Amino acid sequence: MNSPEAVLAAGWFVARDVAPLGAGHIHDTFRATDARGARFVLQRINDRVFADPVQVMHNVMRVTAHTSAHAPGLTPVLVRSRSGDGFHTDERGRVWRLWEEVGDCRVVSQVTQTALAEAAGFAFGRFQQVLADLPQPPLAPVIPGFHELEKVLLRFDHVAAAERTDRGKDAAFVDRHRDLAQHLSDPTGHIHGDCKLSNLLFDGSRSEVRCVLDLDTVMLGHWAWDYGDLVRSVLTATRPDMWPQAFAAVTRGFLTGSGIRATAGELTAAPRYMTFMLGVRYLTDHLDDDTYFKVAARGDNLQRARRQFALLESIEAAVTGLRGALTGIEGVLK
Repeated sequence: MNSPEAVLAAGWFVARDVAPLGAGHIHDTFRATDARGARFVLQRINDRVFADPVQVMHNVMRVTAHTSAHAPGLTPVLVRSRSGDGFHTDERGRVWRLWEEVGDCRVVSQVTQTALAEAAGFAFGRFQQVLADLPQPPLAPVIPGFHELEKVLLRFDHVAAAERTDRGKDAAFVDRHRDLAQHLSDPTGHIHGDCKLSNLLFDGSRSEVRCVLDLDTVMLGHWAWDYGDLVRSVLTATRPDMWPQAFAAVTRGFLTGSGIRATAGELTAAPRYMTFMLGVRYLTDHLDDDTYFKVAARGDNLQRARRQFALLESIEAAVTGLRGALTGIEGVLK
């Protein structure tokens, strides 16, 4: 009784068809079509990652209500269940939700023009700006310590204390970069918490963002965590010879959308902080037997960690050029 089809029938409607969707690392996601041909996105919240899925949904409902009132279309529409809630709990206690699918959109995996990077920056910056006046109280921290590098390192140290394989050179890399935890540590307001290109839906034919996805990690944090994670994602999807232009574009978009004024030091530290933090999280999960991120095979999280560490080294080598690309951008302080 807990198949996606059964969940849809119990919580929302009898589906005409249901099929797996995407390759996300956290939730189980499906595309569903109802009897009229309307399409939806069904998700089961991963309760290994989120200890309290109901609290996640209470946060999500607050965020979507606020964005729909102040910036319609910025986030997708959450479909109320038969009971009137924004989610459905199945017979095994698992939490599911349903979104209206946003049509005529695409996910960008390669940044081939700077307009895409600028649009991505503007969308996530605008998201922060809209949440700046989210009514009190603050959203509950569904993952305590999320993106707080000092706590991520403490978790790594705890897990790595046991003798495991494949940790020698990686642990040494972590030790050489621990000083990054001294930057960007104090929360400044509500952030998205997972600013990567795949969490944006771009217009099907234009270089503009239609919708911001994945609202599960919206909580208090430092504005630069969103910015730095987006820069990391954009640089990963951009040819190295285009990095300075893409970096300038995403920065221009983010600062314009958010209204934030930032120093050049903060703007170049942020992608290094977030790239390192994500690499440490992947490595920790590998050492902890892959309990957080989904894997197809043992070793996937180790390879993900090493890709982030290699990216960090590339960003460090390019910092001078990236800093120079900030010249003349409004909102950038010396």
